[in-house]
Amino acid sequence: MQNRYRKITYFSVFFALTFIVQFIGFPPPYTGPLVNMMLFLTVSYLGIPSGILLGSLTPVIALWRGELPGNLAPMVPFIMLGNALLAAGYGLVLSKFKWLFSRENVFWTRVHESAAVLTGAFLKFIFFSFGVRFIIPYIVMDVNAQNKAVAIFSIFQLITAIAGGILALIIGNFLKRLKHTV
Repeated sequence: MQNRYRKITYFSVFFALTFIVQFIGFPPPYTGPLVNMMLFLTVSYLGIPSGILLGSLTPVIALWRGELPGNLAPMVPFIMLGNALLAAGYGLVLSKFKWLFSRENVFWTRVHESAAVLTGAFLKFIFFSFGVRFIIPYIVMDVNAQNKAVAIFSIFQLITAIAGGILALIIGNFLKRLKHTV
């Protein structure tokens, strides 16, 4: 029971930090990596379902805050799925392929973590790249909004996901070292 309360508390902290990042209104090149970082950290500490839950809340907040233009509102479920793929890809590689990198070596640990980040980032990128080419024209009728969606959901998503993963690995490793010293 105590573990359940701890998970709820951790999720609340991750959600609050993500909300603050989105509420402050940094430009997208800063907000994107920070939100992705929170998704990676949530999966690392709480598991894939918590990462998917947080990833489902972030596009709703983005729409509410105006970070996602109103004419792209039909994209919210699409973004939720992309975030779910990022969380699932990262979490699965992190947990299921641990045996492949299970050496007491910092180098192999970093390779494993990096492979997990790249897997999640590429799954999200591939899903978005496919979606803006083949799905968006049927969901978003405004041609101007379609062009904006292509700009937002292309290589920029891959860059922000990888940057967020790098930040998450740096912060996660710092927190691990801090936990061992306390």
